Amino acid sequence: MKKKVVLLIAVFILGTGFGSIMTVDTKANTSTVLASVEWVISKITPMENRINELEDRVDNLSSGGGNTPETPVRGTSDVITTTNTSVKRGASAGYEDMVVVPKGTILSYYDTYKNSITNEKWYLVKLSNGKVGAVLSQSSTIDVDGDTSTYAKVVINENTPARRGASKDYAVYQTLTTNTVLTYISTYKDPSGQGWYIIKLSDGRSAAILSDHAEVAK
Repeated sequence: MKKKVVLLIAVFILGTGFGSIMTVDTKANTSTVLASVEWVISKITPMENRINELEDRVDNLSSGGGNTPETPVRGTSDVITTTNTSVKRGASAGYEDMVVVPKGTILSYYDTYKNSITNEKWYLVKLSNGKVGAVLSQSSTIDVDGDTSTYAKVVINENTPARRGASKDYAVYQTLTTNTVLTYISTYKDPSGQGWYIIKLSDGRSAAILSDHAEVAK
């Protein structure tokens, strides 16, 4: 009788332990599955949002509509400054200025960013030299289809030589520094495809600068 009781107790203990082990393993596997699903969802959701955005644009265009101010397009839309403002190195007033541009400066739209700390909306813009900066939305407006205004001014985005002609072979009149604003005359593209702005210097002389080193303004 004692042997039977001992045997039953042993079986009970072993069975309980095995059940516990199975439960732990099941929970661990469940946690792993849940973690995997959450990871996949985190990757899929941004893709779904992007697909929905593109589908909305296609539907809008198919129905004969154009873009709206809420849907600017990278590489097509422009950001136009509504006051003298700074293009910052980041989407916060604390970042260093890349260039200070006058009212009416036309910048290529790159993206929109909301600062989660200040709740400020910033437009990320691509300068002519390829660098990306940020402009506060309150100091600018969006032209979704791209601005086609006649230019009146240029603002230098990095130090650049003003030459006697539209070629690096021409002599340099002077070196123009970042933030310098000058009168725009015309645009010229040399045989290699390099763009140049013909501008008027403060002393009245006409000169040529690389278009990569300046932004245009109305």
